[in-house]
Amino acid sequence: MAHVLQQILFQSPPSFYLKVTGILSLLGGFNGAYSEVRGSNLTYSKFAQAREVKEAKKISSRNGMLICYAPALIASSLFLLSKLEYIESTGLLSSMGVKQEASPRLLTISSALFIHFIKRVLEVLFLHRYSGDMPLQTALLISCSYFFHTVNVLYAQQLSEGMRPPARDLMWVGVVLFCIGIGGNFYHHYLLSRLRKDGKTGYVVPSGGAIGCGPVAGEISETVDIDTAVVAGRP
Repeated sequence: MAHVLQQILFQSPPSFYLKVTGILSLLGGFNGAYSEVRGSNLTYSKFAQAREVKEAKKISSRNGMLICYAPALIASSLFLLSKLEYIESTGLLSSMGVKQEASPRLLTISSALFIHFIKRVLEVLFLHRYSGDMPLQTALLISCSYFFHTVNVLYAQQLSEGMRPPARDLMWVGVVLFCIGIGGNFYHHYLLSRLRKDGKTGYVVPSGGAIGCGPVAGEISETVDIDTAVVAGRP
């Protein structure tokens, strides 16, 4: 098994910061999954406890989702623009080892993250129909999670520049998965946006497309696509 992984994965970049944040992210993911199993859901979810939602400081759902996605979009946009040489890398980025030059692989990863989050922001602004609100604390928690994950992915890939690539190039497998995932995700978001008629505010059970096969099929595929493009293949 280890031999197979060595064939398709990059070596771990020599960064104490990435090792620590990787462990913290893993622990946070396990804690989040365990909380969901116990019924302690994030309070913007339809499964949240009514009391928790009532006691929290709330903002509109649309503004809350913009808070969730906007910081990660800004981070991925600035990184991509710096790699395309539209803007210069700041002193902070340079001190962290982030150089102006970029391999095709790094451009692909940064482009994928930018497309992912610009799509989400545009959907929030123009596609989804919101009728409720969400706790500000939840929006900030999700926002920080997306932001730091985006920054860490880009930083890790930057540190991998120049390192010995894996033996098997699977980057284009990730690109194909990304296109399938983001297309399927948008299609199902479109279907969901059509379910609630004008003036209706109640919860509507999702239906249509591949939702009957799994309500998060598009979400899973779009997550797999980026992660596959990040960890597999070579420049």
